[in-house]
Amino acid sequence: MLDLKRILWYNFVVRVAELNPYEIEGYNNMLDGKKILFVGNSFTYYGKTVIEKGVQVLTQAERGNDKGFFYQLCHEKGMNVSVTNWTFGAHRLSDSLGVCTANKSCKGTDHLSYLVDRNFDYVVLQQGTVTQTSEEFLSIIDAAIAIFKKANPHVKFAFLMQYRIHEQMYEWRSAIKELEARGVTVVDWGALVWDLITGAAVVPNTKESYNRNTFIISKSEGDGYHPNMLTGYITTLMTYCALTGDSAVGQPYKFCGDAKINLAFDFEKFKSSFYTYGDSSTNFDTVLKSAENIRGIQELVDKYLAEKRFLTY
Repeated sequence: MLDLKRILWYNFVVRVAELNPYEIEGYNNMLDGKKILFVGNSFTYYGKTVIEKGVQVLTQAERGNDKGFFYQLCHEKGMNVSVTNWTFGAHRLSDSLGVCTANKSCKGTDHLSYLVDRNFDYVVLQQGTVTQTSEEFLSIIDAAIAIFKKANPHVKFAFLMQYRIHEQMYEWRSAIKELEARGVTVVDWGALVWDLITGAAVVPNTKESYNRNTFIISKSEGDGYHPNMLTGYITTLMTYCALTGDSAVGQPYKFCGDAKINLAFDFEKFKSSFYTYGDSSTNFDTVLKSAENIRGIQELVDKYLAEKRFLTY
C-alpha cells in the first residue's frame, strides 16, 4: 500500500521547486491584483519608479498599465499589479489632482477630470519642491485623501519624501509627522539618499565611493537635482517594503538596466542623456550591477523604514 504521507510530501516538494523563489519567501502576495496610483512629478518618474509621460498625455487610459520599476519588482515576485502613472513634470499635488497652475503647456487643464476611475487600493503621493506652510501642505493632503476615499473607503495611502525636502529644509517638512495620524504611510527615501550624499550614512560592506552623482543626475547648470535609476530603485524598494511590511534584503533588482524590458532602463542611454554637465562621472550603474552593493543599500532601506525619523522633524 502506498504511503499517503510520503505522496503528499513528494507533491509538496515538487510544487515548491516550481515556485518563483521570491514567492517562496514569506508567501507575501498582498499586492497581487491590486490597483496602485502614483501621483507626483519628476522626482518620481526620473528614476523610473514609473515611466515618464509628457504633460500632454492626459487620459487615464494612456497613463495606466505602467511598467516602471515598481511594477517590475512586483512582477518579479509573482504579483500582478495594475499601476497608473499620474505624475506630471513640475506639478504640485494640487495641479495633478485639480486645475493645473503649473508653468507648463497643460496649464489650465483639469487633470482630475481625466482620472475617471478613482477606485484604487493604494495611492502613493509625492509633493514637489514647493514653498508652502505646514497648514497648506496638510490641507492639500486632506483634499487628496477625500478624493480617493469617496471612491473606495478602504484605500490606503503613502507619501514619498523626496530628498530636496531635506536639502532645502522646507517649512512643511515638520508637518510630515502628522500624516501617520491620517493613516498615511510615510516613505522617507529622501532622508536615506540625502544622508548618503552628505556622508551621514554609509553603505555597509561596499568598495564603492558614494557621492552626489551616485544618486542625482548632472544634466545642466540648472538641472542637477533629479534622481537617477539607483535612486529610483531605492524609491521603488522603500515604497514596496513600506506597503507590504517585507524586508528589503533579498528583493529583486536586476530589472534595473535591462533594456530588453524597456529601452528607458538602459544604463548607457540614461548616462548619455543625463550626465552631460561639469563633473559628469557617475557610478550608479556599477552599484546596481553589484549584489554586494545592493545588499548594503537594502539593509539601509530596512533601517530607515524602521527608524521613522520623520517623527522627529
